Amino acid sequence: AGIPAIEVRHAALWGSSGRVGIANPDADAHSFRAGVSDSLGDVRAYRVAELLDELGWDTVDLVKLDIEGAERQVLDDGASWLPRVRHLLVELHDRFEPGCTEAFHTVVRSEEWEVRAQGEYLLASRRVWNE
Repeated sequence: AGIPAIEVRHAALWGSSGRVGIANPDADAHSFRAGVSDSLGDVRAYRVAELLDELGWDTVDLVKLDIEGAERQVLDDGASWLPRVRHLLVELHDRFEPGCTEAFHTVVRSEEWEVRAQGEYLLASRRVWNE
């Protein structure tokens, strides 16, 4: 509140547009996981490309994903938005959603990306950025 450059949205990043909800509502607040089903769908879900388009952003400096396993769904859609991103910071949660690490390495496997560990995160940075 009070910072005009920040817009808060009650929404979720996902690999497809639609609605999602909390799949494990009894978990600690820092461990909630999203899921798709008729009974869960109370939050608007955005694809990253869709959100960038809605905001009018052609590019973005940093996308940070720490979304308790949903990063696999978001990364599976990476071809639609990753060309617009300079840096990608991800905490992977294969224990919740198998395939998160594989999805990350698939989208940043080209020599265009440099990947390094930053604590519990992996940081992928473009070697060259052409604006």
